[in-house]
Amino acid sequence: MKIKINLLIALIFMVLVSCTNKPKNNFKIIGEIKGIAGCDILLMYEDPYSEQGFKIDSLKTDSDTFIFEGITDSIRIAMIAVDNPELVVFTGGEAVPPAPVQFFIEPNGVIKIKGEVDKMNLSYLSGTQMNEQMNKLIRYTEKQQEYVDSLVYYLYKMENSGFDTSDLHDTIRAEYMKLIDLHADFVEQNPDLDISSFILQMYLSQYCEIDRVIELYYGLSEKVKSNLYGRAIGGMMMGF
Repeated sequence: MKIKINLLIALIFMVLVSCTNKPKNNFKIIGEIKGIAGCDILLMYEDPYSEQGFKIDSLKTDSDTFIFEGITDSIRIAMIAVDNPELVVFTGGEAVPPAPVQFFIEPNGVIKIKGEVDKMNLSYLSGTQMNEQMNKLIRYTEKQQEYVDSLVYYLYKMENSGFDTSDLHDTIRAEYMKLIDLHADFVEQNPDLDISSFILQMYLSQYCEIDRVIELYYGLSEKVKSNLYGRAIGGMMMGF
C-alpha cells in the first residue's frame, strides 16, 4: 500500500510540474531609445481576439530605457511610438509625431530595440528570428529611408512657411517608389526569409504592379509561402 501511495504522489507531482512548465507565451520588449526620457511611450500590437483588432499599452519613462511585457499566442506585428509635444512637427494644423518603430512580438520572445527618438523607424532590432530579419531589411533600405524622411520633414517646413510644394510632392513620390523597389529587391534576394512574405503582403501588394507581385510570390520558398503572411498573399494570388 505504501508503494502505491508513493507512486500516486510521484504521478501527481509529475502532472503538476508538467503543467507549471507549460510555456505561457509571454513576450518582453527591452528598449533603449536615446532622447525618449520623459516621453509617454505607446505600444500597439495585433490582437485578433479584441474588438478593435489590436491592443494598446503605455508607460512613461524617466530614462532612455523601458520594458514592456505581455502575452501573445502567435507572431504579431507591433509598433512603438512616442507622445511628446516637443517632438512633433505641425503641418496643415495637424501634429505629426516621429515615425514609430515597427517590429514583431513572438511567444516567449525577448525583443531588443535600440535607436534614437527622432528616427525610431531606423532602430536596431534583435532577440528573435523575425526581428533579426526585420533589422536586416531596415539596414538594407536605411539610406533611402533616411532620404525620404528628410524630404518629408523639409516638406512640412515649406508648407508651414506658405511655399508652393507641388514639385516637392512629386519628388517625394518618386523617391518613395525607389524605396518600394528596394523592398522588392530585398524579397527577390531573400526568398527563404519569413519576413519576405510579410513585406510582399503588407507593402508590395499595395504599390507594385500585380505582375511584379506575382513574380515575387512564386519566387518565395515553399516554407515561406506556408507561413502566416505567405498563406495570406497566396490567397490573394488565387484571384489572378
